[in-house]
This record gives sequence, structure tokens and C-alpha cells, in this order.
Amino acid sequence: MRINKLSMLLIILFSFLILSNTIYASDIENNENTNPTNEEQTGQITQGNPEVNVYNIKSDTELRNAFDTIKTSEDKYHEINLKKRKYNLYTPFDTSYANSTEKIITINGNDSTLSGKNLNTKLINVNVNVTLSIKNITFANSKHEMGIIYNMGTLIIEDSLFENNTSQERTDGYATIFNNGNLYLKDTIFQNNSGIKGSAIYSKTELVNDTIVNIDGCIFENNYAIRDSTIMNIDETDITINNTVFKNNIVNNDATITNIKGNLTIENSILTNEQTPIIINNQKDCYLNNVSITDNELSTTVIENYEKMTINSSNITNNKVNNSSIINNKNENSQLIFNDTLFENNTSLDDGYGINSSIGHAFVYNSKFYNNTFSELFKETSDNFIEVENNDYLDNNLKSYIELDYSNIEDNITINGSIKTDDIYNTTVNVGKIYLYQDENLLSMNDINDGDFNISSEYNENSNLTLKLIYLGENHFNNQIREIHVSDNTGEYIIYLQNLPEEFVYGDTISYDVVIKNTGNTTVNSIQLQYLIPNELTLVNSSNHIDNSGICTISNLGINESENISINATPKLYEDLNLNFNIYDVNKNNYTIFEENIEFINPSITLNNLVSYIGDTINITATINNYNKDSISDIKFKFQYKEINDIQTKFENKTLTILNYKLNDNITAKTYNIAIICDDDELESEFSNKSKISVSKLDTYSSIINYNISNNYVNLSSTIYDSNNNLVTNGSMIVKINGRSVRSVKITNGTISINDLFIDKKYQKDEYEILLVYTGNNKYFNHKNSTKVNLLNEDTSISFSYEISDNTLRIIPVIKGASSNIKPSSGYVVFKINGKSVSSKIDINDLNVFEYNISDLNNILDITVSYYGNNIYNPNSLTLSTNNY
Repeated sequence: MRINKLSMLLIILFSFLILSNTIYASDIENNENTNPTNEEQTGQITQGNPEVNVYNIKSDTELRNAFDTIKTSEDKYHEINLKKRKYNLYTPFDTSYANSTEKIITINGNDSTLSGKNLNTKLINVNVNVTLSIKNITFANSKHEMGIIYNMGTLIIEDSLFENNTSQERTDGYATIFNNGNLYLKDTIFQNNSGIKGSAIYSKTELVNDTIVNIDGCIFENNYAIRDSTIMNIDETDITINNTVFKNNIVNNDATITNIKGNLTIENSILTNEQTPIIINNQKDCYLNNVSITDNELSTTVIENYEKMTINSSNITNNKVNNSSIINNKNENSQLIFNDTLFENNTSLDDGYGINSSIGHAFVYNSKFYNNTFSELFKETSDNFIEVENNDYLDNNLKSYIELDYSNIEDNITINGSIKTDDIYNTTVNVGKIYLYQDENLLSMNDINDGDFNISSEYNENSNLTLKLIYLGENHFNNQIREIHVSDNTGEYIIYLQNLPEEFVYGDTISYDVVIKNTGNTTVNSIQLQYLIPNELTLVNSSNHIDNSGICTISNLGINESENISINATPKLYEDLNLNFNIYDVNKNNYTIFEENIEFINPSITLNNLVSYIGDTINITATINNYNKDSISDIKFKFQYKEINDIQTKFENKTLTILNYKLNDNITAKTYNIAIICDDDELESEFSNKSKISVSKLDTYSSIINYNISNNYVNLSSTIYDSNNNLVTNGSMIVKINGRSVRSVKITNGTISINDLFIDKKYQKDEYEILLVYTGNNKYFNHKNSTKVNLLNEDTSISFSYEISDNTLRIIPVIKGASSNIKPSSGYVVFKINGKSVSSKIDINDLNVFEYNISDLNNILDITVSYYGNNIYNPNSLTLSTNNY
């Protein structure tokens, strides 16, 4: 249990001195009233000090009774002394009733173990107005919901052990200690504990103001949290951690220590071999002093800082992260102060950084950066790294640049130059060597002195006149190669821009020409230009080769000749561009500067008003303006302000179509608002447009397809269509006879059938009107359709035509109602020639053409067609002489 013998020795010595003075003072004050021979009764309250109730415990029952007594007692001071053994709690210890008077309780464990293995809830509940001191106790093998100890007052734990405790398997199973008050931990170990929300300490002090958590001389090892942290500080509690070790703790999706709203101080402590995404997640104010964060391999980052983080006199060593940075400033208000700290042997496995302050601000002083492996040690510019002073950099492979000035007379060249790194590091390059080659021949070599070098050499003017200057940074700075083209005459020429556009749209390639014109009296050879593309653009291609150093070489340029270097580039940001061209002439060692502005025209959408019908499936078409890409990454469609999911879209030739959008059958006829919103990865904001769609009902019409009458009963069928010639599938028809409603019939698949509709005698007339009224609904307009029917038998009208071919007589009859003009649905027809029947009775439904073979066509005098009638139509006959034809 003693995790720090020296600390405990000091505590015992200090306690002995206090106790000695206390006894001495007590003896003087109480004189003869002190009774050193008072014998304490086991399990009973004793009065060693008249103000303190002392409980000497040796069994589970006695402990439970003592807890019950303390809970209900109105006394202030209580002391429990446990005989060394294992105690099991079967009910939690509630230190007092809610809002009771102040209590101060001490539990001396004497190396006892306290377990609530079968309790499945918290063991101890420290209420408001209660101070509980726990000394020398092991809390082991307990299952709980809101912590082994739930603290709402003041909790002091010394020289104790929390081991193998587990929160219940539910979403809010908290850490070993749930703190809602003041918490003091000293020389205490948390190991092999697990929880759903945190593993060791979860501090959420929403009920108490100005709370403190103080952790001194503790060890947190092999604890496991499914989410949240080993130590989780939610509210405005100030946490101080000193002389403490964190080792091999596991957290699935947060940090070893998370600080949300409070002030976090960590001193003289170690965090090592942690298996967490993050070591420290700071969202308020954090101060680290003499802290070692070492040998951690993390999925995210070591320190994530959202507000203020101060790191002083600490070691951050031997840590690995994946595709991230060791220290990350996370928002524009983030501030990192990094002072007198060793940053060594840290690595990002992909394209990460040592300190990333691409947003926020960083101050780096008096620190050592040794043997780190990143794509860049510091991320971003001196605008974000406000002050970087007095730091040492070794074996970090920092960026380097060669700047030089040279002159050559005949076959001798002198080069004065410097090796520089990014301004962000505020350091001078003092390591490495510079080499000068012609072809494969080393001409000269020199050291770097205070960032500068001087090198001179003769060269072979009959050989390759492109010399190579090579800097080797010996892993402190990266290596660089610079080509130098020597010539006896640099010539006279001018450089200018042309064809730069005044504006551009999203997806455009910006094209322009850099023109070099020879204005001298001699041919110019080996012109070298660098930085033809300003920082605001990214090169796509060019008409002349540009090498990896950004140098374009023009081999020769005759008198009055011009060379156009056509460049195609894309903007890094889609906004108004202020282009700063600093074209460097390697031959003359000078810059030609241009400043040009190009306006960015934002994309827009043209969306016309639409007209449609309820239930229609439509395509909604919009024109995308000022947009020069083949696709749109994010398209949203809103109908009446509500986003529609799972839309089908097509984008082609700057036309965007929302495909096959179905207007709901249940909407009403009115004008609705629609909107199309588009976004793309590189745009700063969405672009959109709104329009309206007028949705109307559909007109309807119907036709009577069949009816018949039998003994005052009518059978009738009708089909109803909409104006798009589609069957109407819902609604009802009201049947009226001479204006009086007699029946309502539902529409099924666009058809109604009326069977055995009785016509009362009072309606019987020579003719009557059957009126079909479609009532309409939200989708269809109503309409009426009427037909007149004679209840009495109707006369029939007969006409026919005939033709003779190949001794065959073909007769084509037309039989219909004389007034209704409707073909009878039943009855028989007989054909006669010269008054004599030449056919049997033929059903009118089977008759279209009657054919009769005859040998003597000259003997046909007349033809008769006779209809025998039915219950609706009267019989009739028509005889025509063949002379009529």
C-alpha cells in the first residue's frame, strides 16, 4: 500500500510531531481529567475525546450498525477504526440524511479490504455538509453504477487502493469515484478498474460551486474506460495533479485526462504507455510543469488544446501518432505556451506534424527539439507561431533553401550564398556542407558558417555550363540542389505578363503567359526564371518545362525575339484573388514583381416557376451558372422548406435535373415553394435558388360504356378518366334520376358498375335522364355526365348496304335505337330475298356482315332485314328494292 516510502516517512514524522504537541497541550488543558487507561469496548461508541464518537469494528454487522448510527446521529465527529480483515457491505453507507447538519467522519482501515461484490450500487454516499476521510483501505471486486464512492461533500482518501472494480454494464455506468464536491487523493492506487463512462474519476460538480480535486502521489494503472477518460472533469472544478503516474490505461474514444470547463494543473508526473486516442484533451486552461509524456503510441494525438495550454520544463519523448500531430491547437482561440521542454524522438507515421498551430497561436521558447520525424516539425506560418525564440534543433530534417549571388569572369565563378530554413523556426543554419560540381567533377566544397557560405572555383568553359550547387544538411536540415547556368554575357531582356483573365468561375483553369523579350544586341543563352506561379495558384501544366525547383530554362533567345511561357494553373481558394508575382531571374539574381487582381464569380442557379398536377411524377430542371466542373458533390432539394431524401439527380452540360420527383397524392392544389441547394468541396459556401410550383387538380370526364333496361331496372357501366387520359382510381359517383340522387357508387380501377337500379313508376316517362356526378377530391375536379333513356320500348332504326362479288351477296346492316342512337345489346336478325328468308335467326351481337351465295343474281328483286326486338327496342323491318342501289 505504501507507494512512496519517503513520502510516508515524512507524513509519519510530521504526524508524530503534531500528535506530540497535541498530547502535551491536552495534558496541560485537561490536567487530571485525562484517563489513559480507559478501556474501549469493541463495536461500541467510546469517548476517548468527548466530542468524537469512536467505533472499533471487527465484523460486517458491527460495521453496518456503525454506519446506521452515524447516518441518523446529530453529532458532528465520528471515527471508525477497522480491525484488519475483509468486510462485505450489503447495503450502501449513506453518511447522513439529505441537508443534515455538518459531519466529519474518519474511517481508519488498518489495511482492511472493503467490498460490495453483491451490492451492485455505490458503497459509500458522501452527502452535502459531510467530510469523509478514508485511510489505508482497499476497495476491491465491487460492481457499481455511480462509482464505488459517490461524493457530494468533501472526500479525503489516503494510502488506499481501488482494484478490480467494475461499473454496471449500462450506458451510464460511471467511474470508480463519481465526484460532485471536493476530492483529495494522496498516495492512492487505482488499478484494473473499468467503467462505461470513465474508469477512475468522473468529476461533474453541477451541484456545488468552487470545487477542488487534488491528486498527489497516486498511481493510475491498467484502468479501462469504454468512453470518456481515466480522469474526466466536466464542470468548473479546478484539478491539481502532482507526483502521479499514469500507465497502461485504456480508453476507447477519448483521453487519459479530459478537462472541459475547469483549470487543470499537472506537475512532477508521468504519463506513459497509455493506450488512448489522446493523452490530454484540454478545453479550458491547462498548466504542465515537470511532466513526462513518454513512450505512448496513439491513434490521434498527444495533446489536443482548445483554449490555453502551458507546457513548462517537461519532457515529451518517444511518442508515435497516426496521421496527426503530437500537439494540436484546435480552434482560433487556442493558445499554446511551450517553454524549456525537451521534445525528442517523436514520430507521425503519416503526414503529421510536431506542433500544429494552423489555427490559434503558439509561443515556443528555450526548448530542445531532437531527432523527431514529421513532414514538418511546426505546421503553419509565423502568423500563427507568434514568438519562437532560443530553441535548439537537431536531427529534425527541417526544410532548407539556398539563396545565392554569383559572378563569373571568363572561366572562374565566385558564389556567395546562404542556407536558410523557414522563418517560423527563427534559427540560423550552422550545420552541413556546400559542394560545387560541374558534371560529375567536384570543383569546390565549404562549410556553412552562421548560415552563409562562400565558394570559388574555375570551371571548364568548354564543358556543360550548368553547374550544380549541393547542400547536405546531415539530417538536421533537408538536402538541396541548385543549378547555376554560367555565361560571359547575361544579355538584355524584359519580362512581362499577358492574357491574364479579369475574372474566373468555379472549376476554371487560369491561363496566362509569361513573356521574355530580348531587347539587347546579342543572343541570350540559358535564361533561368523561377517562381512563375504565385502562391495563390497551383501549376497544372506549362508550355515550357518547369523543374522541381520551379525553374524554367530558355536555352537561347535571339535579338528582338520573344518567348511565351504559357501556364495553366488552378486557384487554391475560390475567392477574389490578389496575385503577387515575384518572378526570380536566376541569371541576374533579381526579381520582376507584378500584382494582379482576378474577380471570382460565384456559382448561381436559375430555376423557373413550374406548373404541374397532384400526383404527377416530374423532372425539375435548373441551370447552373458560373460553374465549370463536371459534377456537384452535394445536391439538396427542398419541397415546401423540407429537405427531400434519396433524390435522383443528373448533371450534364451545366443543367441539373431532379429526376422522377413524385408529387404526393395527398397534397392540396396550391402554389408550393421549392429550392435547390448545391455545394462542392472547395467552395466556401453553398449556392442555391428558390422557385415556385403551382400544383393543380386534374379535370375528369366519363363515358357510359354499356347499359340495359329490364322491367324498370337499369344496369349501367361507366369509365372515368383524368385529363392526362389516365384512369381515375379513387372517389365516388352519385347517380341521379331526373335530378334526384338515388345511389352513390365507389370507383374501382376507373370504372363504376350500377346493377339493378330500380326506376320508380313516378319517374316513368317517354324518356328520363340518368345523371352521373363525380364528386371529385383533393386531386380531381368534379364533373357530370348524363344520358337519356326511354323506360318505354324504343323504336329501332334500320339501314343496310350490300355488295356482290364472285356470286356472293354481302349485306352490312346498321341497327340502333331511333332516339338514343345506341345499338341494342340483344335480339335476333333475319335476312330475306324477294320476301323469302335466306337465314336463320342471328344474334345481333354476332352479326357484322351477312354473306349469301346465289347463282342467279338477276333474280334478286329486293332485300329485307328484319330485327325481332327485345325488352327495350321494338321490332322493325326494312325492305329495299335492288333498283334503289
